Order: sequence, then C-alpha cells, then structure tokens
Amino acid sequence: MIKVASKIDSREVDLCISEVAKGNMNSLKQLYEQFKVPVYLLALVILKDRALAEDILQETFIGLRANAHTYSLGTNAKAWILSITRNLSKNCLRKRHYETSQSFDEDTEVCDKKYTVETDMLDGIVTSDALNILDETQREIVVFHVFTGLKHTEISKLLCIPYGTVLWKYSVAMKKLRAFYNAEFSGEGVVDEK
Repeated sequence: MIKVASKIDSREVDLCISEVAKGNMNSLKQLYEQFKVPVYLLALVILKDRALAEDILQETFIGLRANAHTYSLGTNAKAWILSITRNLSKNCLRKRHYETSQSFDEDTEVCDKKYTVETDMLDGIVTSDALNILDETQREIVVFHVFTGLKHTEISKLLCIPYGTVLWKYSVAMKKLRAFYNAEFSGEGVVDEK
C-alpha cells in the first residue's frame, strides 16, 4: 500500500471528526492532510476528469464539515469519508449526463496547480489505460483496497456488495492488471480478459 501521509489511527480520526463538528478547523485540516490523496483518487477514478476530481475533493471536506455532527463515533471514519466522496462523484456524473447543453472543454483545465510527486505518480496510474480495462466496480474495489487501504469487508459494506463478490472482483481485476502490465512490458499488446 502507498503511504500518503503520516497515519493517524481510527480513534484520532473519530476525535478529529467530533472536533470538526464543534467547529475546530485545525482538525479539519488534519483530516484533509490525511485523506486528500485517497479522496482525490477515488473521485478521479469515478469521474475520469482531473478538474472535477479536484472539485469533489474540496466538496468532500465541505460536506464533512457540514455533516460531522451526523457521524457516529466508533464506526469506520475512513469509509464514511470515502462514501461522501463516492456519493458526490456519482451525483456529479448524473448531473453531467443530464446537462447536455454545457460541454466541458479539456483545454480549460487549470494547469497552474502544484501537485506533489506522489500525487502525480498516482494520477498517472489512475488515469492510465491500465485501470480503463476494468469495469467500474472493479476499478472502485482496486482503488479502495490498494490506494485507500480499506479492507475487503469495509468495501463490501460501502458498495453494498457481498463480501465474496468483492473478493472475486478484486481477484479478477488484479489478474487483468497483471496481464495488462505483462503485455505492456513484453510488447505484445493488451489482452482483454473478461
């Protein structure tokens, strides 16, 4: 698993969320630093648009601030935060689908934002053709497990998919990714396994 920031344990995350509910912005900043990369990556995987993923990143923490009082202490804070991201991203997709009158020009993407080397690297992985060979659910499971560190049981609850199905889809996704990278490095082209 890729380490994205100094880890804070689940009790500290719970404490931070309860402090955010009381209006403590330092706690919100600490949560942002801890979860910005997983949140961004999940939004990027769902939306496949960097600018929109950055918007969802910000909206996630705005939503976290507004709804911190609804969080039940002792539950899975990471899954709660990522479910906010997933819901916002899915809503954004639905909104884009129905707003056919507006088109987003990729050339207007903001280029002056500074990314860390790690975020650039993860960006490349997420936007590469490798994840595009996976279906939407497989992509989400891989990102949740590999990049955000959620356990398969947590992913099962978050996606409302049986635990066995999550394990199976993860296994199939990893086989597809291995085949993709083996074909890439051997120069044979991509083999699409279903």
